[in-house]
Amino acid sequence: MALAALCIMTCMYASSIYHLYGCLSNDTYFRLLKFDLVGIGIMIFGLTLLSVYVGFHNWERYRTGTIMVMTFLMVFNFVMQAMPCYSQPSFEPYRIAYYVCTLLICLGLAILGRFFLATDLEVELFYGQLERSFLYLGIGFLFYQTKFPESKFKQEWV
Repeated sequence: MALAALCIMTCMYASSIYHLYGCLSNDTYFRLLKFDLVGIGIMIFGLTLLSVYVGFHNWERYRTGTIMVMTFLMVFNFVMQAMPCYSQPSFEPYRIAYYVCTLLICLGLAILGRFFLATDLEVELFYGQLERSFLYLGIGFLFYQTKFPESKFKQEWV
């Protein structure tokens, strides 16, 4: 649970700093955007790996395979974030597509666990929190898509 809180706090700090100070200059915007995107990656993959580990505890084969695939996607995401083009506006559709696909995989895993693998006790104890985490990810994605508040205050840099 402490690791989940650390993942969420990392993303929230990264996003807060990006959204508050990204409008200072063009250079600051792109540096903080990279910082924000790393935070998003840590949050999505950290929460997914923890959820799979806990949620698939009785199905070791599913758990191991899923953790391997998600770890590969996490490493791939971090390698892509190291590329200079990753934070450029022209790359945004690819970032969005990658995050949407990753979240759809996570949603599929949650549905598999909830309706096919989990016991009634596990559903009661675990899946309310998991559903809230998807809600929070959705709210975060809404902020990401609308670029609020920096879209309201961003200046045109010379």
